[in-house]
Amino acid sequence: MKTKQKLGYMVVGGALVAVEMAVAVLLVSPVTAQNYKYDTIQCSQLEVVDADGVVGIVLSMGDHGGRVDALGKDDISKVVLDITEQGGTIALRDKDGKLGVSLFNGEYGGRVHVYGKQSNGAALMHIKENGGGEVSTCDKNGYRKNRLK
Repeated sequence: MKTKQKLGYMVVGGALVAVEMAVAVLLVSPVTAQNYKYDTIQCSQLEVVDADGVVGIVLSMGDHGGRVDALGKDDISKVVLDITEQGGTIALRDKDGKLGVSLFNGEYGGRVHVYGKQSNGAALMHIKENGGGEVSTCDKNGYRKNRLK
């Protein structure tokens, strides 16, 4: 092939590449968050992630209604808000994912559990069937002792 012919093919090829790049830039824009207002958005689960793609918050549906999980960087739920058959519950977990405190509705009203280091019940305060309250501590197996009325 002659030098002029080779140079012509290179110019045509370079021009085609430049046109393709221009079309790609004009037609394909980067994905960015938009500020749209919607009346309703429906999905079965929504995950909020950080800049690294790590899930931090999960909004989902539980057995009895809505549920919110706030997760740590270790992917363990640290705070859980959940609708239960009795009403609702809030659970707070330590850095290892062990249950520390739970607040929830029991059969007769509110309950508060404060757990020991191994997630065994350490203290319990709840409303009794007759309307009175009870505060008790629990042993390492979760059995109640030292009931205070």
